Amino acid sequence: MSNPKKSWLAVLCLISAPAAVEAQINDPRFDQATIARNAGDFGRAIQLIEEIDAQHPNDPTTLRLLGNAYAAGGDYILAIETLKRARLLAPQDQDIALALGRAMIWSGRLDEAQAIASQIALAQPDNIELPDLRRLMNRARQNPANRPRIALSHTLSWVKIGNSKADWTETVVSIDAPVAARTRVVGEIDVENRAGTADTRFVGQIDRRLARGAAIYLAGSFTTNPDFREDWSLRAGGEVQLFANVAFIGALRHADYGSSNVTVFEPGVRIQSANGRASITVKSINFWAEGNDYRNGWSARTDLDFWQAWLLSAGAATYPDAEAGQTRRVRSFFGALTAPLTNKLNVRLGADYEKRIGSYHRTGVTLGIAWRFGP
Repeated sequence: MSNPKKSWLAVLCLISAPAAVEAQINDPRFDQATIARNAGDFGRAIQLIEEIDAQHPNDPTTLRLLGNAYAAGGDYILAIETLKRARLLAPQDQDIALALGRAMIWSGRLDEAQAIASQIALAQPDNIELPDLRRLMNRARQNPANRPRIALSHTLSWVKIGNSKADWTETVVSIDAPVAARTRVVGEIDVENRAGTADTRFVGQIDRRLARGAAIYLAGSFTTNPDFREDWSLRAGGEVQLFANVAFIGALRHADYGSSNVTVFEPGVRIQSANGRASITVKSINFWAEGNDYRNGWSARTDLDFWQAWLLSAGAATYPDAEAGQTRRVRSFFGALTAPLTNKLNVRLGADYEKRIGSYHRTGVTLGIAWRFGP
């Protein structure tokens, strides 16, 4: 998924970049593209400049503006390709080099951006935009999202089954790390103990951000000697930006319990506020068990990023779920508060209630910490 703060930073930088009227080709569509870009309509800006590029190919300034438009729209791969073409045509144009350096930074290719900054410094040491490029690069290096993360959470649950009561615990340890500019891998160990009966599940996942605000992931899990968890499962999903503040999200999961298996499809939408600090996510939950047993449900969640990047989340759901190969309807509520104590350390406190129809009621409290490490 693309970073909203990064996208708006790109917009601000591009608005302050040399305007379209600098283009040697006299075409009113340049001004129209600038207006569209400044209004946030990157698709329209790209379309207009692409039309000019098709009529006047190999113009370096046109290619610079087109690369800027691609970057503002979040397509950093195409932006970099376009700006490299422009630089080959005009190797002494430092505006093109600066634009290429910014696109490299936004795509996470910081070493290449550093090389471009060094080349600009050699060719034009007094370039007035070079300090801004270096500051942008330093902020990107300090961005916690570019560091590996290790997280630990522990949940204590009080469970009522008929007339009896029990205490359950669940401990999850995970680590995730970037392996490329747009790719992260995640490993997780989840141990759940239900009054002396424990299942240990291992999870692996790979996340990949694509262009234009899209992202995909693929995950797999297996449980050693399971009593209530699945033997193994596969899950794939992602999201794509439909409009400026609306994204489609979807996930498909298949789980095998040995004696039975289930398939779950979860399409939904996420609606984000204009400033990116609040969102609502609604999903439809479609569940198929063996024998074409179809059931459905829904979930809704809201997230609010407030004072100094604290995150408040709350939600509710009703859906079919399988445990030990048996399917029951679940009704649940949850809330959580995540506090960034430093730029590396987060603490999360959560609570949830779950009622499994015809089975048990569970109330849980979760405490979690996450630490980002590395330079």
